[in-house]
Amino acid sequence: DLELEHRGLHHPVIGVLEGAHQVVAGTAEGIVVLTHAWWNDTGPTEDPLAADPGQLAASRARVLALADVIVPGHGAPFEAYHARHG
Repeated sequence: DLELEHRGLHHPVIGVLEGAHQVVAGTAEGIVVLTHAWWNDTGPTEDPLAADPGQLAASRARVLALADVIVPGHGAPFEAYHARHG
């Protein structure tokens, strides 16, 4: 189980859908990002429902540069290392 050490930060997920936000939080497991930038740990690599695929790719890159753990919109948490290195 994840326990928050301090309040999370909310910011927009660019390229997914209008009004979508993600939460960034420091936990005992490291930096955790709850996001709809991924459906699950396998992608999809290119989201067929993305409002702007280029902006979504940039959002994902920012998350990967920051996160230790990613909690996707529709799946179990996964290590960001897995997403960076497949």
